[in-house]
Amino acid sequence: MLTGQSGWGRYLHFVSAWMVVFTGVVYVLGGLRARHFKEDLFSPQRPAKYNPIQRVTYIAVVFVLFPVMVWTGLAMSPSVTSVVPALVTSLGGQQSARTVHFVVAVLLVGFVIGHVTMMTFAGFSRHLRAMILGGEPSAAGVQT
Repeated sequence: MLTGQSGWGRYLHFVSAWMVVFTGVVYVLGGLRARHFKEDLFSPQRPAKYNPIQRVTYIAVVFVLFPVMVWTGLAMSPSVTSVVPALVTSLGGQQSARTVHFVVAVLLVGFVIGHVTMMTFAGFSRHLRAMILGGEPSAAGVQT
């Protein structure tokens, strides 16, 4: 049985959470190394690659929502909070951590749905190709 009280669902959830942490750390380190955050998000002098709403959303997702998701996830783990009880006490207890974790999960799912929807209207295959191969998508679908 894969669901229910077997613990298998919690195990998969925990493993997938560490995959998100690992890829997030690699992403942030790569963004810092390439100066992506400084030049594309925080620099008012450069031509805007993103509009102000995109910048705020990008910063909120990468630097607020995902760290809060990890923090609240760790705060719900009895083995982690037995070593670092401040993780859960700073949130007001495990139920508060669970509530915040759920709200952030809903916000992240909403972000993904909105992001994929907007990308679909803007030319899904063209933008997907640009994300995988790098470069900017052009109107003709040719990489520049």
